[in-house]
Amino acid sequence: MGKTLIDVTERGDSDAVFDVIKYFLWNGNTEDLDQEFVYYAIAYYQKQAMAGNSDAMLELGTVYLEGRGVPVDRELARSWYQKAIDAGNIRAYRLLGHFYYYDRDKSGRPIRNENEKRLQMGAEVFLKGAELGEATSLYESGCMYMDGVVVEQDYDKAFECFSKGLDVVKENPKHPAKLFLNYKIGQCYHHGYGVEKDLDQAKKYLEVASREGERRTESGKIAEKERAEMAFAELLEVLAEKN
Repeated sequence: MGKTLIDVTERGDSDAVFDVIKYFLWNGNTEDLDQEFVYYAIAYYQKQAMAGNSDAMLELGTVYLEGRGVPVDRELARSWYQKAIDAGNIRAYRLLGHFYYYDRDKSGRPIRNENEKRLQMGAEVFLKGAELGEATSLYESGCMYMDGVVVEQDYDKAFECFSKGLDVVKENPKHPAKLFLNYKIGQCYHHGYGVEKDLDQAKKYLEVASREGERRTESGKIAEKERAEMAFAELLEVLAEKN
């Protein structure tokens, strides 16, 4: 596999190399990864990153954060995410924000960090990403305003963040934040958070969130499965109120 990557690279087909590496690096169990492949994959990412490819910086950060074929190195992961931000990659705000803002429980489920300093640092990254129009950062910022975490509770700002985030993901229907944003906007309309209560609008957004959740459940991500179930449960509440 390593030699195959080199051969493709020498032909100048860098996009193909990136796709091949991502597929084989992130599909299957970590223990099944071929170490020769990992060696060449890391070397390729590093070469691309040193040439200024910020997507390669993000991949390196996540490889070290998740320990995909390499020892987990959180500081190295953080460093690569920060370098991607410095290089102007807007997606890096989502990854660096999550790095600071969340920990994981034993099942791998993301849980809000209890370390106030890290929580504050994550919030600052998300708020900056929201200013730049990064969809997941807008979602996370909206949640902070809705729950009053780090920032003062403000339902108007929460609804504004969720709405702006949804406008962003409309340009990318497969964006992972689509489920979360539709759920939160539906929740806002259901309870009148930052917007006038409207059960018809709540039903519309919660139906989208439920369908999207059903579609994405196959990904196996616990957070997405839980949010899909929450959206469907809230949709049932809305339908009961309408009747």
